[in-house]
Amino acid sequence: MIDPGVLEELTSLWRRIVTLDTLRRMIMEHFLDRFGVEAESVKELLLAVDEEEKLLEIVRISVRCPDFQTFRSRLSAEHPDQSSTLSCAFRDSTPDPFLAGA
Repeated sequence: MIDPGVLEELTSLWRRIVTLDTLRRMIMEHFLDRFGVEAESVKELLLAVDEEEKLLEIVRISVRCPDFQTFRSRLSAEHPDQSSTLSCAFRDSTPDPFLAGA
């Protein structure tokens, strides 16, 4: 028989995983509809984020951006703690015109 406390903890963990996975899928659908195939480069970033509030903040940033390059720049500026994840996620995307001369 499984200890009720352990069962409750496992159930809570399962719900969190399902919630995060659902959010990630919804966000990817939003990104693909909004930004097209360029948005594929964000998959790794979304998988690396394990907090619901951070995922929602990524959506908030995307809603305020007119295009993918602006989104990428703002995301990097507002989340410098994830700069290595961002550079990995964006390595195959179009180069930032502001960085081209650097």
